[in-house]
Amino acid sequence: MGKHTFTSPSETPDGTRDSPSLGEVIERIGFGPAQMRAGIVGGGVWLADGSELLLISSVTNAVAIDWDLGHAAKGMVVTVVFVGILIGNIMSGPIGDNYGRRHMIMASYAGIFIFSILSSYTTNVFELAIARLFVGASFGCGQPAWNTLNSELTPMWWRLPMNSFSMVLFVVGELYSAALMLYDDPNLTNLHWRWLLRMGAIPSAIWLVLSALLLVQSPNFLAVHGHYDEAVEVLESLKYTNGAHDVDTAFRIPPQPPKLPFLEKLQRQKEIVFGNHLFGSTCIVMFSCFTLNLMYYGTMYAFPQILPTLVTSTSAASELFVGALWELPGLALAVIIGTAFPRKLGMKIYMATSLISIATFIVGAVFIDHGVMLRVMMHLGYYGVKCFVSIGFISVYQYAVEIYPTEARITGTAVNIAGGRLAGILSPILYEGLTAFFHSWVVFMLVIGGCLLLNFLMVDSLPFETMGVHLKDTLHPQPSHPEPSVREASKGGVACS
Repeated sequence: MGKHTFTSPSETPDGTRDSPSLGEVIERIGFGPAQMRAGIVGGGVWLADGSELLLISSVTNAVAIDWDLGHAAKGMVVTVVFVGILIGNIMSGPIGDNYGRRHMIMASYAGIFIFSILSSYTTNVFELAIARLFVGASFGCGQPAWNTLNSELTPMWWRLPMNSFSMVLFVVGELYSAALMLYDDPNLTNLHWRWLLRMGAIPSAIWLVLSALLLVQSPNFLAVHGHYDEAVEVLESLKYTNGAHDVDTAFRIPPQPPKLPFLEKLQRQKEIVFGNHLFGSTCIVMFSCFTLNLMYYGTMYAFPQILPTLVTSTSAASELFVGALWELPGLALAVIIGTAFPRKLGMKIYMATSLISIATFIVGAVFIDHGVMLRVMMHLGYYGVKCFVSIGFISVYQYAVEIYPTEARITGTAVNIAGGRLAGILSPILYEGLTAFFHSWVVFMLVIGGCLLLNFLMVDSLPFETMGVHLKDTLHPQPSHPEPSVREASKGGVACS
């Protein structure tokens, strides 16, 4: 607990009035090695996610052959991971907002490693499902905590590029798993799934050690919960790592939320996230996360099964590897679009380009035997899906963090990410069910396209633009006003203040 007694929100503990806010101190410290170190250490939750999810999606056929599983059981092996992630997301919000971000990230690494290893020793589908449920819960408790901590440590114009860096680590995790599968069996027909799951657990063990040694707590969390001295210590660490030695780390004390029992805090956080001021935004962003994850994880599950029927000149594993590489230029595009255009426009760009890519893949794949151009269309559509979805992960997830105040930021972020996890839960079942009923994967892709179109139309209903706005500590509804320009938005908060 901080040593200081808080009086006026306009003062520092030594009585200095008109001090800068915590966000302004972060801006003065600037971007540098401190944020990059945190990005590498904390962003590893996305690396572990990319590694594990591509593995379990790709080895499902091998598991099904070993244990003679039907369509429903095969889909459940993947679906249960997303059920776990949903549970982890729900837990992450209230625990992270009440007890801090750092410990949730470390718990995530530990759980991923332990339960991934255990899942490789299972002897039946029930045991595997239970183990993968806990792997998913471990993912789920770390991702909202890291997305929040990332934004709270980073100057406003660097938030989106740093979010992109986290997604680069997700791609690195995918590439790691794709390389393992390429080494094990380039055709993905005779994979040694137990060995692959053990190898996929290695990154989480490494990052657990790194986070214990190098990851700091959020200064915003510490300040809002009355730990002023600890918050200053974190700021001092950031400042000296970045070489900003002349920056004064004293900051204006933010308004303190009331001291409430845990369950009453949960109720207060729920009222913030689903209150009148943010209810509409929360619902639209939840659907945006749903659509984003339906596209990403649905195609991650579908492509390893579709590509072997389409690809003849190269191995299916090679195509998965190349597809993962295409996410990297997508992340570069996300940074360019995210820094040049408002958040809402960035979301619409991802939805439009993804919809075009889905349509191109369907046409090219269905008529692939009718000429070279159709085969080219199939590849362009596949690479486009892998590329443009990266823009969505950056723009949607960054917006999901920025619209909430500090005391409910992980809760709001977790609620939105949980909306996406519903899509992850449904994706394998939906793919297997539609494919079995229609004897074709095309309907599944059309469902994704329909969700993208609907989401595109919904984005204009979001009332807030968060580009260039300081993260806020408290929530005060603003009167209705036209959407501000990016220049106006950069002068002050439009979502909360």
